[in-house]
Parts: sequence; structure tokens; C-alpha cells
Amino acid sequence: MNEFHVPRYEELPDFPIYIDQLIEYIENKLSVFFFDEEKIITKSMINNYVKQGIVRAPEKKKYERDQIVYIIIICILKKSFTLEEISLIIETVVNYIDIVTSYNYFCNDFEACLKGIFDKKEIVHTPYMTNNKELVYSCQCVMLTVANKVYLESIIKKVNE
Repeated sequence: MNEFHVPRYEELPDFPIYIDQLIEYIENKLSVFFFDEEKIITKSMINNYVKQGIVRAPEKKKYERDQIVYIIIICILKKSFTLEEISLIIETVVNYIDIVTSYNYFCNDFEACLKGIFDKKEIVHTPYMTNNKELVYSCQCVMLTVANKVYLESIIKKVNE
């Protein structure tokens, strides 16, 4: 898990992609922390996210960077949170700071939490560019929640093998 890397905004495809390409891309990037037969993403999941207004509808059946960002965040957070909670988390953070900054912070801090938890070392959170300490602490709690869940799932998987 130490080598896990969430693609940063600049690393995401810079051209629109179809839903099948989107599913393949996300499964490739996130499969390391989904265990057993757990589904990472499906067409019906994506359609549900669009229908509920969490992800903007594709244009000409193609998804762009911002939509990919939302889907990656949803896939990671759904390990520990409901879709309603995820929607609120995304809305709160992205509306506070731009999507590129927020998403890259999310990636950096999530990786730091995973590394700290799996290495059993102090977690060094990514500095956030805001004075809103409650927002920063809330974001860090979200990352820690998911990272702890992934860690515990990995332990359970080892015990069952």
C-alpha cells in the first residue's frame, strides 16, 4: 500500500473518455485497495451518481477530468461513507476551494494517511491552503477514516488466507 498513488489532476486523461474507458481507468488505478470481489465501479454506479446530481452528466457520452475526479473521490470514500455523506463532503470542500487544489490535496493527504497507518508511523498531513481549521480537520478525519478501513480490510484478508 506504500506505493499506492492516486493520480493527480494533471495526470488524469486530458481528453474526454467513454464510460468503458473510465471504468477501466479507475479499476486500474484503485484496484489495490479493493479486496475480494468488491466492485470498484460499474456503469450503473456511474449512472446513479449522475442521476443523483453528484457527477455532472457526460457530454456526447464522454467524461472529462472534473467528472473523473468526482468518480475517483466517490470510489475511495464509499469504502466508509454513504453516498449522501460523500455528496456533502464533495460539495463542502469543492465549493470552498477550486477542484484542482481540493482534489490534489485529497490525493496527497489520502496517500499520507495510508502510508502512516500501514507503516504504523506518525501521519504527516498535507498542509491545506486555508485558515478554516474546522474544514481542514474534517478533511483529515475523512482521509483517516477511509485509510483505517482499508488497513483493517487488509488485515482481515491476510487472516483469511
